[in-house]
Amino acid sequence: SNDPSAIIENKNFSKNLLVNVKRMQNLIYSLLDLSKIEINRNIIQYKLLNLENITKSTIDEFKNINSQKQNIKLFNNLKNKSLKLKTDEKEFKLLFFNILDNAFKYSSSLVKIFLEETTKNIKIIFQDNGIGIPKSEINRVTERFYRVKGNEKIEGSGLGLAIVLEIINNHEGEVKIESEEKVGTKVSLIFKRV
Repeated sequence: SNDPSAIIENKNFSKNLLVNVKRMQNLIYSLLDLSKIEINRNIIQYKLLNLENITKSTIDEFKNINSQKQNIKLFNNLKNKSLKLKTDEKEFKLLFFNILDNAFKYSSSLVKIFLEETTKNIKIIFQDNGIGIPKSEINRVTERFYRVKGNEKIEGSGLGLAIVLEIINNHEGEVKIESEEKVGTKVSLIFKRV
C-alpha cells in the first residue's frame, strides 16, 4: 500500500530486523570463540612471544578494525623490553579485543594499557574512564550471558568477559576487575612468568 505510515513502519521493521540479525551474528561468533577456547585447552601449543611487540601489533589491528575506537595509550613499564609471554597469538588478540571493545562500549573515551612485571608475574592492566560497574555486580561480570542491570540497551552478548576468563584459565593466570561507577574500570590480567 502507499499509506505513508505503513511505509515508515515497514522501514522500521527492516531496520530492527537487521539490528537483531547483527546481534544474533555477534552472539554466534562469541559462542564459537568460547567453544574454540575450550577445545584448545588441552591441545594448544603456546609459544614464547615478545610481549611488547604482540601488544603493539594487537592494538594496531584493533584500531584498524574499529575506526571509532582509536584512543588507546600504551605504557610499557617493563624493565626487560624483550620480555616474552607464553601465549597463543589468536587467544592473546581475543583477550585484547574483548576488553577494549567492552571499555569503549561502556562510554570510555580513553583506554590506558600498562605492561608490568614482578619477579613472579607479568601483568597487563587496562584502565578505562567509562561508566564503571556497580560493586555488587563485579563478581558476576565474568559469568556467561550476564549483563549489568540497566545496561540492557548497550549492545552485547554478555560473553566478552566470560571469553577473557576462559582464555586466562587456559594460561593458568588470573583476572582482577576493580571498578568505580562514573569513574571507570581496571582489568588486570596476571600471567605467571616463564
